[in-house]
Amino acid sequence: SLVSEASPSSFIIPLLRSFAILGVILLGICLRLFACLHTSIVNPDGTLYIHQARAIYYGAWNQLTSCGITYVSAYPPLITGAYPLFHDWVTAARFVSFLFGSLAILPVYLLLRRFYQFPVNIGGTLIFAVMPLFVGESADVIKEPFAWFFALLGLFLFIRHLESGKGIPAVLSSLSYLVASWARPEIFLFFCASGLYLFFVERDRKLWRLFCYFSPVVAVILAGAIGAKFLDVSLIQLYRIQEMLSKISEPLTVYRSLENALQSLISRTEIDYLKLFLEQARHLIWVVALATVVSYLVEAFFYPYFLFFLIGLKGLGARLRSDKRFLYLALVTSSAFLLLYLHTLQSWFGTNRFMYLVILP
Repeated sequence: SLVSEASPSSFIIPLLRSFAILGVILLGICLRLFACLHTSIVNPDGTLYIHQARAIYYGAWNQLTSCGITYVSAYPPLITGAYPLFHDWVTAARFVSFLFGSLAILPVYLLLRRFYQFPVNIGGTLIFAVMPLFVGESADVIKEPFAWFFALLGLFLFIRHLESGKGIPAVLSSLSYLVASWARPEIFLFFCASGLYLFFVERDRKLWRLFCYFSPVVAVILAGAIGAKFLDVSLIQLYRIQEMLSKISEPLTVYRSLENALQSLISRTEIDYLKLFLEQARHLIWVVALATVVSYLVEAFFYPYFLFFLIGLKGLGARLRSDKRFLYLALVTSSAFLLLYLHTLQSWFGTNRFMYLVILP
């Protein structure tokens, strides 16, 4: 019979792979739990999210935006939902970060499985599970872990849409990006880049794909209109549209301001070599910004893991030409890098915390 002819390896290998996947996920969960138990400091913005969560819990709606934040992200309602489990606001907030930081491991595995054989797949998942950036921030009172999970889910679902051409993955991917954007508005870039890919690159049933992908936007706008009425704020303020537009316009203004400031320093200094240095620096501000982003990115990857990233770039050109899925991920990654570059030019403030935008896709 077929059963008797099956080799033992046909059962053992899948079993070992299942144990390996489970082991990686459990390792990631344990590391995040350890970080939660040994993190005692609450980051400054975390107190604001807890304030909003308390306002929701006690029905003090007029206090939602009294803490200096003019919007309500997805994070405070989740803290409110977790509070009855712990009866401690800080613990509830950390639990939400821990939960979504741990759940994010699963879509990483599912996404890698669409591209690579098991050894590379499990290796990439392991790197994500133990990467210090994602472990540490899963213990902080921040919105990022929630955003990671839905951004990764959106990437996975969009890849499934590209493979199958079915509408449901496109709708769910769009919703995932929009939900992630509710926590971190910069992830709206993933939504836009995906729409641009469908419009300019996709040829098969383009209108159908675009309709499916953008259909959830109508529901989001209606929900936003209700929320804006309830919070007594404008729709532009609720969706932080002005803030997103400023990411495009302000970098050039700041760049010119820096040039003028350096010119002023040049005219006032009497040290020849310093004057020459400032003259060169005045024309190379864009290079300093680029080096700043790359430096943060390498540090966020964690130096040993960054080597794996560089190794993975081998043969990228051939993959981009032969596999439209790689082209899509390259578009999202390059768009995210450009956003981080513009953010650096605008504020010259950045931490490893924002580098997930490039690392995830």
